[in-house]
Amino acid sequence: MNEKVIIIGGTSGIGEEIVRQLAKEGASIAVFGRNRTALTSLHSDFPTQVTTFEHDVTSSFNADSLLESAAAELGGLDTFIYCSGVLHASDPDDFDFAKDSEMIRVNLLGAIQWLDAVATRMASVKKGSILVIGSVAGDRPRKSMPGYGASKAGLHFFAEGLRYKLWDRGVTVSNVKPGPVSTPMTASLPMPMKISAEDAARRILKLRHKSGNHYLLLSQRIIFGIMKIVPEAIMKRISF
Repeated sequence: MNEKVIIIGGTSGIGEEIVRQLAKEGASIAVFGRNRTALTSLHSDFPTQVTTFEHDVTSSFNADSLLESAAAELGGLDTFIYCSGVLHASDPDDFDFAKDSEMIRVNLLGAIQWLDAVATRMASVKKGSILVIGSVAGDRPRKSMPGYGASKAGLHFFAEGLRYKLWDRGVTVSNVKPGPVSTPMTASLPMPMKISAEDAARRILKLRHKSGNHYLLLSQRIIFGIMKIVPEAIMKRISF
C-alpha cells in the first residue's frame, strides 16, 4: 500500500526520523516544517516521495487550505502526524511568559488548529489515522517544566476527546507519549535512559493506526504510572 501521510514538524529529531522511515517503507509524504535546509535535504533524499512545505505553526495560517493542498499533492490522505514541539525547561527562578506561551502555541494550539481540519476531512470520508506526539511530561506536573507539561497535558486531553468523537466514524486517534529521547530539543537536558530518535520513530510508527494512549516501553509505563500517584509533598522535592 502506498500510504499517504502528512506530518507537521518533520524536519528534526523524531519527526525527521519518522519521515525517513516512512519513505523507506514506500509511503508518499507531505512534510511541513520551519527548517528550509532540512526540508530541501529530505526532498533531495526522497525526490519522488517527499513533498515539502515551509510552515510555522505559530504564524497565521489556514489549516483547511494547507491540508487540501497537501492532500492534492499526495493524491489523498491516509495518516496525519503532528510532531511539532518545543521545550523550554526552567530553573527555580525562571518564570518566563514568553517561553511558556511559545510552548502552548506550538505544542497545543498549533496542534488543535491542524487536528480540527484533519478530523473534519477524515470524518467526512469515514477513514483515516491521526497520530500526535505527546509526552510523559503531560502525565504529572513537574517544577522544572510547568509550561511544557501543561501544553502536553492539554494535547493529551484534546486527542482523547477527539478519539471519542471519531471512534464510530472509522478514524483512529493515537497519542504516543515518548519518554526521554535523544534529539536536538533534549540535548542540553540531563535525562536518564534516553533512547535514540531512530528507535523512538520505529516504535511510534508501529502505533500509528492503533487508537489509544501509548508509552514506547514497558518500563516507562511502570515508572510514569507510579509517578501519577507520588504524593505532592515528594513531587515538590523532585528536581527533574
